[in-house]
Amino acid sequence: MRITEQAYRILNIYTRLVQRQTVNKSDLAERFDVNKRTIQRDIDNLRNYLFENGSWQTQILYDAKAESYYLNRPDLINPKNFRHYPKISVTFEMTLEVFDKLRPYYTSELIQHKAEDVVLVRMRIPEPNALSLVFIYHSRIRVIEPASLLQKVVDAMLEMQKTYLNQEIKTNSGGTT
Repeated sequence: MRITEQAYRILNIYTRLVQRQTVNKSDLAERFDVNKRTIQRDIDNLRNYLFENGSWQTQILYDAKAESYYLNRPDLINPKNFRHYPKISVTFEMTLEVFDKLRPYYTSELIQHKAEDVVLVRMRIPEPNALSLVFIYHSRIRVIEPASLLQKVVDAMLEMQKTYLNQEIKTNSGGTT
């Protein structure tokens, strides 16, 4: 199903960018077995998504020398960038690697070792900061509590997918991207 493939491709590109990786249009086209123009549309859609959702300081930029795209954004790990937001108590399940990276920044309590390299941790953290961490470390961290924050993560992912599904519908019905 084409829409599912597009959503997966766009989320994959976004995740790489949020994790501070660069993405190369040719490599992505080959990996996903699509045309380079398709990847360009995906990147343009991501740019539109960032703009429409108020992330004006976050931009997808092109490095001509490396022939790759990267995300230019503030340091979303550092809580100093979220100092105007109140801190809330958030319980995360995360890998030890992620916990070691985050521990210097946050007041945290190790609740439980769930597996050899997975821990349950409670942190005092600004909510927007917690949301950012979920996207940065997507496969290595997840929100357990509060339920309201978990719902915001789900809503953000659904909104992102909806943006691209709507774009796909416009494209297939004769609109332009």
